[in-house]
Amino acid sequence: MYPDSNSSSQKIYDRALSSLPGGNTRTTVFMKPYPIYAARGEGCRVWDVDGNAFIDCINNFTSQIHGHAHPALVKAQIELNQGNPGKAIDLLDSALVYARANSGVLYIRGNAYLKAGRGSDAVQAFQRLLDLKNMIIIDPTMPLAKVGLARAYVLAGDKARARVAYQDFFAVWKDADPDIPIVRDVKAEYAKLQ
Repeated sequence: MYPDSNSSSQKIYDRALSSLPGGNTRTTVFMKPYPIYAARGEGCRVWDVDGNAFIDCINNFTSQIHGHAHPALVKAQIELNQGNPGKAIDLLDSALVYARANSGVLYIRGNAYLKAGRGSDAVQAFQRLLDLKNMIIIDPTMPLAKVGLARAYVLAGDKARARVAYQDFFAVWKDADPDIPIVRDVKAEYAKLQ
């Protein structure tokens, strides 16, 4: 159990020390001598890279109040990946009660609207997500929602607002490696608007 000198979490932490300040980006989950690295989550439980199950009492292994891997989100993302945005939107209707606390609901919904060609609906979904920024401070979907919003504005025919949304994304990612695929893709999209 913890701490274990043969732990995979210990090995990941040792490797992370060479590239991350303090070897960790989440002060809420850091503990000495090393943090636990989660491999997966379901409901209120997370499993670390060593296979140990924990109840996520701090609810901060990148989950929201509904827990990990909400079935509606998982099914909706699968439908979206299989080219069925309408089905994804229908599945997410049951998860809308979590939208004020779960960025994933609105993020996947916004992407489903984009895939369905519903620019105005996508604008609303991404804007609702971005409006949560004061409640959900550290969330990887927030800068991606800026890209979604920009794409939604393009789809809705509002190039001026699309430019602003793209610029908002670039402001957040100004120091990012330019070879990261999302940065490269977004720069190409933005260039087409000029």
